[in-house]
This record gives sequence, structure tokens and C-alpha cells, in this order.
Amino acid sequence: MIKARCTINDLDQLPDGATKNRLQQYIRIGGEIQDLALGEAYPVWAIARWDDGGIRIYIHSVRDHWWPTPYPAEFFDFVETSLPNDWALSFATVEDDIVVRCISFPEWAHDEHFYERLVDGDRQTIEIYERRRLEVDLA
Repeated sequence: MIKARCTINDLDQLPDGATKNRLQQYIRIGGEIQDLALGEAYPVWAIARWDDGGIRIYIHSVRDHWWPTPYPAEFFDFVETSLPNDWALSFATVEDDIVVRCISFPEWAHDEHFYERLVDGDRQTIEIYERRRLEVDLA
């Protein structure tokens, strides 16, 4: 299972430059992100390319949510990079280039709207996600 350790929880901790400018367009929180604990290693439930060209990792950092939250990969160091055997990846076409869209378990990787349904509380999607989390916890 992929694990990522939080090294930054405040956009202002990034050096000025293109990455910081790109992220400021998508992250509207000023100051420290309270739900991210510096030094904490989180299991990663998906890795996705966003429209800004950046990579987001989906982790459980908000205790009251049944869904993971996406954060910029730049906020983390990867401490475990093994993929579960049954994970899949999907591709997208962006400006005539083929790019990786998502890496996760197949139900998420091959369904562009999986995350939205999960956040919206779709019962079937939640059941799939909870089953996948349980599989990892039992492994």
C-alpha cells in the first residue's frame, strides 16, 4: 500500500514559483491545513492528475468524513510506494497527449465520477469504498 508522509501543511511553506502559483488557484485555505498532521504517514487511496496538471493524492485526514480528501503531492514524501496487486490505472487525453488520469482500485480508476458519487453519499459507491478499505486493513 502506498503511504505518504506529510511534510507541508501550509501553502505558504512552498517556495515561490510555478508550483505555488498553480496550487494557489485551487487551494482556497489560508494558513495551516488543520486536518494534515506534519510527520504523519497516511495510506493513499488514489492518485489522480488534476486539470491544473498537478498530482493529488487522496488520503483520510478528516475524521468525520467517509471519503478521502485530495491534497497536492507536493505536500508529501512517499515512504511506501508499493501498489496493491489489484490496483489499476486509467488514462486521459489532454491537449493531444495521453496522460495517467488515476491510479487506484479498479472501481475508482476506471470510473471518472467515482469520487464525486462517494462524496455525494451514494450508498453503492460507499459500500465499494468501505470494502476496499477493509481489504487493506485485513491484509
